[in-house]
Amino acid sequence: MKGKLAILCWAASIWFITLSVQAQELESQNQPLNLGEVVVTATKTERVIEDVPASVTLIKKEDIEKTTARYVDDVLRNEAGIDVDRGKGGLSSPSTHVRMRGFSHSRAVVVMRDGAPINRAICGGAKWDEIPVDIVEKIEVVRGAGSSLYGSGAMGGVINIFTKEPTEELEISLDSAFGTHNTWEESLTISGQLPDKLALALEDRLGYVLSYNHLETDGFIPYCGTDAVFRKASIDNYREADNIFAKLVYDIDDASSLSLTHSYWDDEVSMGRKYNHMDLERNRTILGYKKEGESFDITANLFYLDEEFVSYMDHKMYDSCNKLAQVRHRPGKDTGFNLSLSFPLTENQIFTTGIDYRWAKMKDIVEGKFAKPKPPKGIQFKDGEEKAEGKQHRASIFVQDEINFDKLMLNLSARGDWYKSYDGYHYKKVAGTVEEDREYSSKDDWEFNPKIGAVYHLSEATTLRGSIGRAFQMPYLYSLYATTECPPGKENVGNPDLDPEYTIGYELGIDQKIGENATIRLTGFYNDIDDYMETPYWKTASGRKQYKWSNIDEVVTAGVELEGEYKVTDNLSLFANYTYLETEINKFNNPPGASQGSLYTSSAYKGNELPDQARHKVNWGLTYSNPKILTVSLKCRYVGSRWDDLENTKKLEPYLTADLLLSRKITDFMELSLEINDLFDESWQEDYGWFASSGRTFMGRVKWVF
Repeated sequence: MKGKLAILCWAASIWFITLSVQAQELESQNQPLNLGEVVVTATKTERVIEDVPASVTLIKKEDIEKTTARYVDDVLRNEAGIDVDRGKGGLSSPSTHVRMRGFSHSRAVVVMRDGAPINRAICGGAKWDEIPVDIVEKIEVVRGAGSSLYGSGAMGGVINIFTKEPTEELEISLDSAFGTHNTWEESLTISGQLPDKLALALEDRLGYVLSYNHLETDGFIPYCGTDAVFRKASIDNYREADNIFAKLVYDIDDASSLSLTHSYWDDEVSMGRKYNHMDLERNRTILGYKKEGESFDITANLFYLDEEFVSYMDHKMYDSCNKLAQVRHRPGKDTGFNLSLSFPLTENQIFTTGIDYRWAKMKDIVEGKFAKPKPPKGIQFKDGEEKAEGKQHRASIFVQDEINFDKLMLNLSARGDWYKSYDGYHYKKVAGTVEEDREYSSKDDWEFNPKIGAVYHLSEATTLRGSIGRAFQMPYLYSLYATTECPPGKENVGNPDLDPEYTIGYELGIDQKIGENATIRLTGFYNDIDDYMETPYWKTASGRKQYKWSNIDEVVTAGVELEGEYKVTDNLSLFANYTYLETEINKFNNPPGASQGSLYTSSAYKGNELPDQARHKVNWGLTYSNPKILTVSLKCRYVGSRWDDLENTKKLEPYLTADLLLSRKITDFMELSLEINDLFDESWQEDYGWFASSGRTFMGRVKWVF
């Protein structure tokens, strides 16, 4: 049955593209790929998409509302060139990895919220569960090398999430949902203008957005591996999360505004066994300023993050996983600011410059018992402890020159980034013996990342674009100093000698409008990567796998992204996209296992693919929206086979899934909806031995807007 469904859906995707070709004859003012929409992330200045020398996607609030998404990463699943991995239990997964352009780590994507970075400076990735879709106004996705404007991490692309702005009139939205696995979700959003008395006579210029989101679920048993002890100890991976968001916006005048946002995130999530769970807590504050004037535009953000993650871990040697083995505290602080100034040099030329600064501090403290593999019978383990610390400064300056030659637009940008990692320290004591007590020397470096991009409007319907740029990622604090478990069960040893990774990224694309209601976009890309940071492993004398952060000398990623959208009628629209991706390790001179007598020597890695990167990925679907009748949204996704490990020994099977949304507005203020996720009832894995989906699930929802 699933095979027939797959054939049917593949045929549907071909049909969609055929319809796009026939769109020449239709008349409509809609442009499905939003090529006329204004975005700011790609160039830090307001530009319509068709004038941007990169592959850009704009996802608006109305698009988000027609999905079954809970968090922003769910929204991104169906976009070309984006890989979303919410493994180990799906909605109850302790982490989500969003990757772009073949980079197998989420650190290669810079994530912004309202113009301020929200990647974790200490480990590179973002925690997407911090961002429920209730607070999102739009999302801008820019693919490709972006370090010339955004610095460290923008190797695969940049994602900028914009939160909702205050409404002029009081608006209250209440959302309640219940579904499979005893999943509950409640959210409340209030927006408006503060009354004069509370606004301190600020002439109705002070607006607010307040939001609360609560999610809880019993989850399901995600473990599907062969370890009998784990199977016996497995439990439902429950989750309970709370998000609070508050935003104040003061309109200083018609051209400038000041905003203050604060978000609080508290999340308790199981990792599939009784004594394996995490408590996550985060407070984030962003103070922003914007001014749009005739002579110049300016944006500035001051941001601060205080977080603490606590992991409770068992060990399968302790009575079949039914004892607490260790508790890991990971507090972190991250603060900084960014400033951007744009002004015209001539009538057809805009110059932009800016500075960024960021400071981060991390600790990783482990208390408990460290069990060695296969201990002698009768041996009792003594208490152990581990501690890692580190700090990092990063500062940068960037410039950009945008020149408009009528049909040709040229974009030149460059950025210098300086960073310093210091106060690194690692201590480890096992069974009464101090195994390491070491202070690391500080390490600093300077990186220069230029980029040139061009857009040429061949005609009103055809646009050519291309770019060449350098991008990089500095080693983050965990990869330098800490011994972390990510994912749980995989111990990654830090490497204080780790060098930054960098890529020369190439992109060439064409956007083709067909009539007034269809668009096709084709993009090819190539990344030549040096010193790629990864965690290969070797086996110790006891047979245990040991992973260590290392630099792989040469890696290549390359691919093609094909996108098409077609608005059939005012109510019905279709979309399809296909991503073809190749990744390959060309050279790895000194893998850590080579000196340990491992089988994984230099020649063993040559030709391997990067983990988690499917060669083929297809998304397609339709949306029918008629407020008087029904809104139907069907989104299908096919992900091909991919390797789970750098050594290419564990292959994950391909899967086909679909999400269906049915909604109906009952009254002017009440809407009912039914969500069906994984419509084909196919459980799949994103991590070897762990289900990312339990199969088909249902969610009923009622929403009131006053």
